[in-house]
Amino acid sequence: MSSEKIELRQASENDLSNVLGLFERSVREICGKDYTLAQINAWISTSLNRKEVWRKKLEAQYFLVAERDGAMTGFGSLEHNYIDFMYVSADHQNKGVARIIYTALEEEAVKNQVDALYSDVSKTARSFFEQRGFKVVHANNNMLGTENLINFRMVKKL
Repeated sequence: MSSEKIELRQASENDLSNVLGLFERSVREICGKDYTLAQINAWISTSLNRKEVWRKKLEAQYFLVAERDGAMTGFGSLEHNYIDFMYVSADHQNKGVARIIYTALEEEAVKNQVDALYSDVSKTARSFFEQRGFKVVHANNNMLGTENLINFRMVKKL
């Protein structure tokens, strides 16, 4: 698959179920090398139990959906200077989808005169962000029930 076939569009409330489904599959199928099954289950259950929060983020953030042939391949979102979401389906990994989404988010930040981008990045996504010039500021301990999910606050000066 070439990245030229990926189309980006602004997400709408109608995308909520597909976004949640892609989120769950992405975490389950990709993050197992960096997080335990118990951590993944906590990550997913905590997020999926907050559908109204996701709905509001779809409406309020610069929230992009990537599609190929009408099927969702990934999504990402920007809230001012914070990249909140960046997920790509397992079968579209390493095919340019995340790069296309990220580039559009950064362009939006530059357009809005943001001087630095921040994100709280999973162990799995850390190298992707480092390849785009992000640096680790500190590790975060995120307690979800009894599970501690470590991720990293990262920053990139624009």
